[in-house]
Amino acid sequence: MTRVEIHLRSSLLALAATLGVGVLIAPASVSARRLESRPGAGCQTSLETPSTAVAAGDGVTLAGKLSCPEAASAEGVELTFYERQRGAGRGSAWSEVGSASTGEDGSFEFTSAPLEGNCVFLVRPAGGRSARAAVTVTPKVTLSGPALTTALFTRAGHAGADNRWTFSGTVNPAAVGTRVALQSEYTGADERWRTVAVAHVGSEGDFSIIHGFRSPGTLSVRVLVRIKGGEPVASEPLSLDVSQAENPSLTIVASSNPFATGQTLSITGVAAAGAGKSLTLLARSGGGRFAPVASMQSEEGGTYSFSVSPQQRTYYRVIEGLVRSTVLREEVADPAI
Repeated sequence: MTRVEIHLRSSLLALAATLGVGVLIAPASVSARRLESRPGAGCQTSLETPSTAVAAGDGVTLAGKLSCPEAASAEGVELTFYERQRGAGRGSAWSEVGSASTGEDGSFEFTSAPLEGNCVFLVRPAGGRSARAAVTVTPKVTLSGPALTTALFTRAGHAGADNRWTFSGTVNPAAVGTRVALQSEYTGADERWRTVAVAHVGSEGDFSIIHGFRSPGTLSVRVLVRIKGGEPVASEPLSLDVSQAENPSLTIVASSNPFATGQTLSITGVAAAGAGKSLTLLARSGGGRFAPVASMQSEEGGTYSFSVSPQQRTYYRVIEGLVRSTVLREEVADPAI
């Protein structure tokens, strides 16, 4: 209190005593700004994330709104954002990570820095009630495979061709020892992901899988990672076109793949030994063994053609004496799809 204020207070008290009346004087500790309406005072705050989970290394955009008794008081309010790791306990400290201001209708947005683990965000407006939002951070899984210019062929082609390629990637944050499943899905088949090979995450968060495919066609490939205590996380799929590797002594080709039930499938090829050779078509489905289903003599130029109508996925092979073609896998699709 200034000397002027003290003098004025004393004069008022003296005048009151002379007149015999009481005077109510506000305590000196009450400041003028506390008597004014503050922006955000008495307001409610909402805070949401567009997704409950984000990939490690990505930021998250938090959005919310300040709702006040008087709409005008929700505009231009300063907001402070805090963050701490989930599971850190109530006594753990919050770290200030940024600020923002509300718009005309009280709405606001804030984008965080890249995240590496599960966390909780808190927004605190000046004079209003704070709000929280939990964010789950999932591992970021990457996958790379053969170059787009690489010609891909099925395994077990002529001369024992291996036809395998390397699929590699990373898991961030690194989860050393975690199982990584390489999965494939053939277009037009039953379109289900099937695990075809596995590996484990190394000390640097990387993995590498060498794998080849025994059936031709267009397929998608991905890796699936299951971190303990979390949901499975898949990489972005790669699209591959795999051609049938051939034995030049006895080739085999299907007229379509997948095959639509109710039609006729032609299996053709060429026997290098020429015309007049005895050829046998073998087939198997399910877990059965190859068994003969048809036979014929090769025609001019060694050409041949068999007609079949498979009802389920079937594997075919043609033999001529000791010469065998590669195995052809024929998918069967519902014609209504």
